Amino acid sequence: MKKNKSFLGILGFNIRIERHRKGYSQEDLADHSGLHRTYIGVVERGEKNISIFNCLRIANALNISLHDLIRSSEENFFQNHEGLDQLKDIKSSCQFNFDT
Repeated sequence: MKKNKSFLGILGFNIRIERHRKGYSQEDLADHSGLHRTYIGVVERGEKNISIFNCLRIANALNISLHDLIRSSEENFFQNHEGLDQLKDIKSSCQFNFDT
């Protein structure tokens, strides 16, 4: 299985880890968050650009803060050199300058 090292892949992986820690199936997490089970699977695989609101719903269902979920994903993303390359690509595609 190919590892998804994008930010969304790391976020989804972290959601999956927290779900397993709680002993939840994807269906359990879907029920607790008010989202569909297939949506949870797509998010966990990093295939969907999840909205911040749905991320909050999942974090609440897992009884963790949104801040902790995003922070741990961000830390893992930047520990990966591909994460830095992706950030450079994002910066270069924006119309404004981040460095000012």
